[in-house]
Amino acid sequence: MKSNVEMVKIDAPIEPDSDKRIRLILYFLHLLYGNILDDWFILWTRQDKRAYPFQIQNRQEIAAQALSLSEKKKDVYFSVGLHPQQPPAGKRGAGDIDL
Repeated sequence: MKSNVEMVKIDAPIEPDSDKRIRLILYFLHLLYGNILDDWFILWTRQDKRAYPFQIQNRQEIAAQALSLSEKKKDVYFSVGLHPQQPPAGKRGAGDIDL
């Protein structure tokens, strides 16, 4: 059976206005993490392989940093899994973390 789903590549930001993009990121983080406040969230950029750790409760800072890095043409990644403690400086954390 043929699927009616078509994949579309989006080259431009969804919303040109930074405030709207921040709200979209915050909404996305809320959907993923709900009321979790104690764990660590990691952003990571491919170009410089740099990790940016945040306590998940600081979602406004996470959103602002993700947007800022994206606007600097960085490829920004994050792990869906949270970390119970801050990873060592410059590290993304281990892959054996339980959710």
